[in-house]
Amino acid sequence: MTPLEQYIRQAAAARGIDPEIAVRVAKSEGGLNDPIRQSGVMKNGAREPSYGPFQLLIGGGGSGFPEGLGNRAVAAGIDPRNPNDAYRGIDFALDEASKKGWGQWYGAKAAGLGNFAGIGGAPSGAMPQAPGPMVADGPKGQEAYPAPLMGSMMAGQSPNPGSFSAVPPAVQQAAAAPKSMNDIFGMMAAAPQQGPQFSPVQIMGPSAEQANALSSLIQALKGRMA
Repeated sequence: MTPLEQYIRQAAAARGIDPEIAVRVAKSEGGLNDPIRQSGVMKNGAREPSYGPFQLLIGGGGSGFPEGLGNRAVAAGIDPRNPNDAYRGIDFALDEASKKGWGQWYGAKAAGLGNFAGIGGAPSGAMPQAPGPMVADGPKGQEAYPAPLMGSMMAGQSPNPGSFSAVPPAVQQAAAAPKSMNDIFGMMAAAPQQGPQFSPVQIMGPSAEQANALSSLIQALKGRMA
C-alpha cells in the first residue's frame, strides 16, 4: 500500500466514506503513486490541467479547459500541482465528495459507482494527521513518498547514555580503588604499554573477590621466585 492510498483510506473513513470506494475513485482518476500526476487527456493540442489522485482541474485562463475543483482548491490555498499540498488536496476532494457525491469525477462513473456510493456512513473518528512533506523519488519527479520519520537515534547522533545498563558495581569499585603494584589493576595501569592503553573501567571481568584472589596468587608466586 502506498502512502497516498493509506492516507486516502484514513481520510475517507474519518468523513464517513467507505475507504474502498474512495480508493476505487482515486485509481480511476490519478492513481495512488504520484501526488501531482497530471492527466494525459489532450484537447485541441493542450494537456488537461488536472492533478493528483483525484485529478483536481485547474482550468480557465486560456488553458482551453473550464474551471474546476482545482481552481477552488487554489482559492483555498491548496495547489494540486505542489507535492507538499498532496494530502490537503485529498482532504479537499473528499470533503467535496462527502457533501455532493462523486458526480464531479468521471472516474467514479467509469468505475460503475453511483453518485453517493459509499458516502453517508458514520465517521470513524478524528481527522488523520497528514504525514511529512512529499519528497520526489529521484529525477523522474513521478512517484513520491512522505519524508521518512526519523527515530531518536539519527545518524551521527550520540546515543542516550541513560539507555545503557549501569556499570557493574565490582568494576566501579575496582576503577575507584587506589592503584598500586600490589593490585592487579594497578599493575596493568602502571606497566609500560606498547599497544593500546587499557583502562580499568573497560574491564568487565573479575569481581572484587576475584581481584583479591588474583592479587594473593601473584604475591605467592613472587614469594616463590624471590
